[in-house]
Amino acid sequence: MSASTGRAETASMRSRAIKLRSWPKEGVSRIPDWIYTDSSLYEAEVERIFHGPTWNFVGFEAEIPNRGDFRRSYVGPTPVILIRGENGKIHVVQNRCAHRGTEFCRERKGNKPELVCPYHQWQYDLEGNLKGVPYRRGVKGGKGGMPPDFKLEQNGLTKLKVATRHGLVFGSFSEEVEPLDEYLGP
Repeated sequence: MSASTGRAETASMRSRAIKLRSWPKEGVSRIPDWIYTDSSLYEAEVERIFHGPTWNFVGFEAEIPNRGDFRRSYVGPTPVILIRGENGKIHVVQNRCAHRGTEFCRERKGNKPELVCPYHQWQYDLEGNLKGVPYRRGVKGGKGGMPPDFKLEQNGLTKLKVATRHGLVFGSFSEEVEPLDEYLGP
């Protein structure tokens, strides 16, 4: 196949793709299938709606009355944990280990003194701060382990901003989200 034939076929494929992505002539009364199946649209929606400057309902304060009580939840497709910390404060952390991304909390709800990833046993406190890494200094004279500049405080869980209202717990991935009372209105 010549270069010009290849370019013509590529242009034809793009043209067909654009037609497939065009809005139907009927207008807004018919929604095309690609709106529901396009992965780039889905990813943009997740970033804007769930990971952007928005508040998302996570659970109820009453579900976690005691220190260490937790409940799994989701913010959009992202697994999170609603947990009551040492000082009684409510925290929401992403349910993914900072090391390898494993969903470390498998139970739907319960009580834990700490959060431990089942994959490599990284240990986090009830606020999501990394507290321990097995074999951090390596084994048998320093083979393996973490690099010398590894810092526990820089490798905690992803923490969401948390606000409550009338016993409802909301979380946001964004630090720029407006205060919950303003966001919800009167």
